[in-house]
Parts: sequence; C-alpha cells; structure tokens
Amino acid sequence: MSKKSDTPKTTRKSGKRRTGKALLITILVIIIAAFLVALSPLFLPRATANRVTATVEKIVGVDSVVNKGYKKLLAFLQDFTRNIRPASTPASRIEGLEIPAYVEGHEVVRHTGYTLSWNEQHLVADWVAYELTATELDTQESSRSEDFRPDESVRRSSQLDDYRGSGYSRGHLAPAQDFKWSANAMSDTFYLTNMVPQEQDNYNGGIWLKAENATRDCARITGTVYVVTGPVLTDGPFETIGANKVTVPKQCYKALLIIDTDGTVQTIAMSIPQTAKKKESISNYLMTVDELEKLTGLDFFIELDDEIEEAAESKYDIDFWPKSFR
Repeated sequence: MSKKSDTPKTTRKSGKRRTGKALLITILVIIIAAFLVALSPLFLPRATANRVTATVEKIVGVDSVVNKGYKKLLAFLQDFTRNIRPASTPASRIEGLEIPAYVEGHEVVRHTGYTLSWNEQHLVADWVAYELTATELDTQESSRSEDFRPDESVRRSSQLDDYRGSGYSRGHLAPAQDFKWSANAMSDTFYLTNMVPQEQDNYNGGIWLKAENATRDCARITGTVYVVTGPVLTDGPFETIGANKVTVPKQCYKALLIIDTDGTVQTIAMSIPQTAKKKESISNYLMTVDELEKLTGLDFFIELDDEIEEAAESKYDIDFWPKSFR
C-alpha cells in the first residue's frame, strides 16, 4: 500500500501563508497611501497625491469595500492634518485652500478631485470645492462617462427617479469637463450628490455653461484657480422634484480664488438665477465673496490668514479676470 502524499496539505498551507502576506501587504500599502495623500500639503505635490488615490482605486476597485475603507481613513487623516499645516504666506497654504467652513451636522464627502458638503434636508450639496489647474485641463485621459448614480457615501442620496419626468436636468456643480484628467475623477462627477436640478436650455446649457467656461479660462491663463460652487439655499420656499423632494434652487453660485504671480490673492464671486437668459453676460451677476457669504450663509477660503482674507474678499478687480467675465 502506498503512503498518502503530504504535498497537497503543504501546498494548502503555503497558499494560506501567501494569501495572508498579500492581505497584510495590501493593508500596509493602503495605510501608507492614505498617509501620503493626507500629508501631501507638507511634502507631496497635489497631482502626485491624486495619482496615488487613483492607483489605489484601480488596484482595489472603485466600488469595493476596501476602497470605501481607504476613503474613510483618508478623510479622517485629512481632517486631522488640517491643523498641522505650515501657516505663513498664502503660497505655502495652497492645499485645501478651496475648502469652505464645514456646516455643522452636514456630511463632508471627498471624491476624486473634489470635496462636497451634503445637505440632507434639501438633498443637494451646500458646496462643492475643487482646485482646477491648466495641467488638468490639458490632460485628456477620459471622455464623458455619463454614469449618473446615487452616492452611497452619504446617509440619504437623491435618486435617478427624482429627476425623471421632472422637467429639470441633472446639472453638474463640479463640471465633468474639468475632470478629464482621470477616469475615476470623471466618473465621480456623475454622483447625484454633485447634481442640482437645473433648467436645461437657458441655464445648464446656457449662462451656467458660460460661468463654467469662464472658470476654465481662469485656470488656463493663471495656472490654478480654487473653485467653490453650489446652490443658494437661503431664499426659499423652494419647488421640489421626485418622491424624495429634491430642492430646485432658484440660483447657483461660484466663488473663485487665484494667487497672482506676486503672491496677491484675487477673488470674485457670482450667483446666477435660473431665470437668467441664455445670451446674458455673467457680468450681470458678479459680486464680492463677502456679498456671496452674506447671501449663502457660508464661509469661504477660511485657510487664508485673516488679514489677507478680509482684504481679498471685500472687493474684486474686474480687469484682473479674463474677458469671459465681462
């Protein structure tokens, strides 16, 4: 009688050891990646930080449990490191400059390339914030994905059925056109948390598109523009759509900040009503950031030193901004 071979059992043990090592290595890589991206204001360029996150998502899968855990760890670390950034001149505080003050009790969600504050009462964002660069606009790695979907990152998201038959389009806040530099970033702009109901012809495809194009002009000319955009939620009562009663805003806003070559901070803001005409100039709706803060109840560009913020937000110099603003 031949003896039973031990080879299969040994192989199984070896396989378990390899699986255990692979799992441990994956966990360590994710932790290290999260620390690198969270601490990027100190030693890692933003573009590199974005590539690290994109690589992690490519390896583990965008919708995987592991990726969701990575994003939660990253959000925690980013919140923690906000308080240890070096504070001197605006140029040393570029990372996170676009993020407004948090709204108490509202969820803050970070997707590839942008951050948002979610207003569960209205089922639209308080604000969506991102940094837009000329390099990103010049990088065309992805076409428009059109994968509109609810956002599982929030407790209660708006749904596709809320928009169907409503007469309103799903209007991007962070435009898909600004995120062609990454397939993940492009796809993330189609979460419904990045949408508000917008009238299509005159607004979403008209004057709001002009505002988006003007913002892109800023990035192409100056290299970098910090953008905060969203619906005004202080001038209700509002029309709602769908079974979930998604708020239809009466107007949407943008707040923009640029650091000039000499270190001077330049800001401008606008709030454009949905009743605006397609051929109107956005110059009709320009205002200071201070005026927009009073309108929205939000606090923008809080990472600036107080004196710089006060000076920059109290005025705007129309001659500084591209002709598309006039």
